[in-house]
Amino acid sequence: MPLSAVSVSERNYFRFECFLAFFLVTFLTALFLALGIFSPGVYFSLLDSIYCLNGMQHIFLNFRFIF
Repeated sequence: MPLSAVSVSERNYFRFECFLAFFLVTFLTALFLALGIFSPGVYFSLLDSIYCLNGMQHIFLNFRFIF
């Protein structure tokens, strides 16, 4: 679906979701750092992939713990 077919309110909503996802990832990363989860014995990977394509958005938060 072309972007012009998406209403202005829908586009603003997708933009808000992108901002919200970015804020949550930043906040969670700061929280985990503050709690000391990033320790030498634990490899913590926070993978956030945000795709805003053709008015569709997919947010993946993938947490991996490798000891």
